[in-house]
Amino acid sequence: AELAGRLPTFLNFQLDGDELPIDWDGLMEGRANVHLNLTGIAKETGGLKPLLTGRIDIPQATLSLPDEETRNRLLALTSGRKRWLDYNIALALGNDVWGGYMGSTIRATGDLRFTPSLTGNRPAVNGELFLSRGVIRIPFYEVNFRIRQGYAYFEDDLIPRLENLEADSTLGTYQLTARFDGKYPKIQADVVSNP
Repeated sequence: AELAGRLPTFLNFQLDGDELPIDWDGLMEGRANVHLNLTGIAKETGGLKPLLTGRIDIPQATLSLPDEETRNRLLALTSGRKRWLDYNIALALGNDVWGGYMGSTIRATGDLRFTPSLTGNRPAVNGELFLSRGVIRIPFYEVNFRIRQGYAYFEDDLIPRLENLEADSTLGTYQLTARFDGKYPKIQADVVSNP
């Protein structure tokens, strides 16, 4: 980094590490291979605006969708403030990454991109995850569905849209097959019973 007085004129830091332990505010716990670069982009008014780019490979982790309180706290960090840091980070989820929410757990693999939202200063995620294995719990009916497969699409948000998420359950002598589609809180479940 270089400064002209208190005004930065050059910025270039690299952060590289493999098998780093990560514990992030109840949202993620696991290991990551981190390869990030913090550089500066010249501003019209002089000085630099920091830009964080790179890739984070997550071979093993447990992720939790933010509850309402955590989501509001994260959004409050950027609410009404000018974004001082630009970022564009590729996230690759490996074969031992599990997501959880309200007692349900799902294994997810795929590639995501963490950037500022296209519609404001808040953070957003874009990309596709393949969902396999896991359990969807429906507490009102005390039913557990075993996941077969499906997809989660992140579209400029922290909450994904589910598509063709197929799961099976047994309720007494009935074999149930369910398909879940939609985005929380509007998730549609189509259930077929045999017999």
